Amino acid sequence: MKKKLLAIVLSAAMLAVTGCSSSSGSSNTPAPSAEASSETTEGWVPTKDVEIVTHSGVGAGGDLIGRAVIAAATDIVPVNMFMQNKKGSAGSNVWAYVQKGKNDGHTLVVITPTNILWYYNANNGMNINTDLIPVARLQYEPQLLVVKKDSPLADIEEFKKAYTAGEVTIGGEASGGPAWMFSKVAATALGCDFNYVPYSDGGEALTGLLSGQVDAVFGQLGEVIDQIKAGEIQVVGFASEEREEAFPDVPTFKEAGIDFVFPQWRGLALPGDTPQECVEYWSEALHEASQTESFQTWLSDSGSLDGWMGYEEFQASTKEQEEFIVELIKQYGSGE
Repeated sequence: MKKKLLAIVLSAAMLAVTGCSSSSGSSNTPAPSAEASSETTEGWVPTKDVEIVTHSGVGAGGDLIGRAVIAAATDIVPVNMFMQNKKGSAGSNVWAYVQKGKNDGHTLVVITPTNILWYYNANNGMNINTDLIPVARLQYEPQLLVVKKDSPLADIEEFKKAYTAGEVTIGGEASGGPAWMFSKVAATALGCDFNYVPYSDGGEALTGLLSGQVDAVFGQLGEVIDQIKAGEIQVVGFASEEREEAFPDVPTFKEAGIDFVFPQWRGLALPGDTPQECVEYWSEALHEASQTESFQTWLSDSGSLDGWMGYEEFQASTKEQEEFIVELIKQYGSGE
């Protein structure tokens, strides 16, 4: 079910992290849980509570995937795990929290492509490829454009005509993000201006669509899956490399002449100077957790796909996506 990310062929990249032992200094490591997998308890194991830090508020995407991981890892990780929500300031609050003294393997950070955008557009100081170690990609979530159930714009050719004529207002998250970039790329491809309305988050944008403030909203499938199922909104197209299996009749923007491929994903990272043995432990433990019935059910219920990548593949992928985003910003601006 994995999709090609940003139309690239991923190359293996070995992790360059020094150090071979935990810096926690603990000498009384407890015996692992009897139910914990022997695969993930050889060598280093966590010896105290593990926190998952996210820029999302409670109930938002980063928070939900963290809680899904915690539920799935109950019988795999031999210590308690909990969420640490540091929302706001375009991710700066997360960086301020994790950049010092959090390198002993007991702090995980939720990361998404938005972190890359914030590094360049909001100067939040945290580069996920140099300041963190991407350890595991856990979820793939298509991004898409939706309109109300009775809108003629659900036909992508009708959408293109109306957009070209200046008759479509698109809503989405803050300027400079994926929704803003999609609007800009579409306007460039169609040779027209664009009218974009930024909202604080995807939920607010969806409310704007349903209330008639905007004509279309660009966002993540998980944010609108319930409204799609209820028949309240229709999908115009996906920002995917290939058509989504669950929506075989819905075109991609690329095949419609708007070359914008920008899938959403979520994963977990460690602070950049965390020892290698901690990276290897969490890569194995998170892979095991991601394949549990608990986590797979959560993926299905949330409208997500199994986007598993281990740390070598994931690091190569995030570096390629960073290069892609830098080129987008050079070409289309930052939205500021």
